Amino acid sequence: MKIFLKEIEEYIIKGEKVNIVNPQSVTEEGFYGKYLKVNGKKKLDLTRLDYLSLGSNQKVREIMIECIQKFDISNPASQIVMKSGSTVKLEKALADFHKMQSSLVFTSGYSANENMMLALGLRMNTPHLLTYFREAGLGKSSIGIPSIFFIDEESHFSLQNTARIAKMLTKDKCFVYRFPSMNYDYLIKQIQKTYLNHSDKAVRIIVSDTLSSASGQIFDIEALCSIAEEYDCILYLDEAHAIGTLGEYGNGITSNVKDFNRYKDRLIIMGTLTKAFSQLGGYVTMSNISMSLFLRVCSPHYIFSAPIPPWMAEAIVKILAVIKGDFGKRERAKLRVISEYLRNELIRNNFNILGSSSHIIPVLIGDDEKCKAVKQFLEQWGFITSLFVYPAVKRGNSLIRLSLCSDIDYREADKLIKILILAKKKICF
Repeated sequence: MKIFLKEIEEYIIKGEKVNIVNPQSVTEEGFYGKYLKVNGKKKLDLTRLDYLSLGSNQKVREIMIECIQKFDISNPASQIVMKSGSTVKLEKALADFHKMQSSLVFTSGYSANENMMLALGLRMNTPHLLTYFREAGLGKSSIGIPSIFFIDEESHFSLQNTARIAKMLTKDKCFVYRFPSMNYDYLIKQIQKTYLNHSDKAVRIIVSDTLSSASGQIFDIEALCSIAEEYDCILYLDEAHAIGTLGEYGNGITSNVKDFNRYKDRLIIMGTLTKAFSQLGGYVTMSNISMSLFLRVCSPHYIFSAPIPPWMAEAIVKILAVIKGDFGKRERAKLRVISEYLRNELIRNNFNILGSSSHIIPVLIGDDEKCKAVKQFLEQWGFITSLFVYPAVKRGNSLIRLSLCSDIDYREADKLIKILILAKKKICF
């Protein structure tokens, strides 16, 4: 224990060799829309993920107040013990939002990804149900069949890490392969190789984001759907950064797939409520009711943890209607226009934005120390940005991420470009 405490003192508290504990920026007050107070000065927050600017929207505040007054603010027991009507209403609303039949709601997007990877990776080998399955004689034909994950290397940590945990918890019953981001020829070769060892006796799951949280690129979901169909795979799609912002009603990138009904039985779509919705929680939705029921009982969170409270579930249902309606349509249009303007101006001024085609706009810096210097320079001039350095990105690929929300205007965008040009001259990146 002494050795451990000494190491904490030297490396974590004093920060002599690492600096992974302290936040990149700290606001002196709460969050009040797009501006924050840092070091006594008002600064534009470009780390914000409140893409439709609902966090400061008066109508949303009124919805939340109404639901708090009308519904109990306590948390029910775990959903295996007690299922509130409010949760059922939210599950149905989210399923309908994605043209699916069923959904599961968790307390965060991370929990949603974590539990689905465990449930799909372990299936009937999940520790809390294994004894029950064996005694009941369930899964005799499938319990020994492995789960095989094929994960885009740019997928969120929650997906990659929990798939690896599932692999560690089983012996020769779960396998994890990573493929270079958006390299679908490589993915196909990986899938084909697994047929040599397991023929068709495996549950294969392709895992990918739909919108990269680092590069802002939109993934080719139609290509992934086609591959999943050809090789009989489940396709798990993380729409966290696309929900609310993309799709006709803000229902994500997958909603634009041609012949959606052809693929939907093999799709599991994940969304978060912490970004465009400005609430807590995450969810997954799917078309196959049997799959939904199975994943519920195989999910540790669903069995052992409380859900979001009823008042919040009711509020999210009402906020979902706002996102789908005229207000959401206007905000998505504003976000699309300002994002396109900033991307084009950055490219015109010779900044590398890594092929972004969305409201997430990276500026490639390359060197970690220069990237930190750029972030500090921008903050001095009134802009708070997100810093991506190794190991969050590969060495030599450090970047500043700009997360745009619908309330950013042209004046602010033009000032940001001018300051980035100054930073480029001063720091030489």
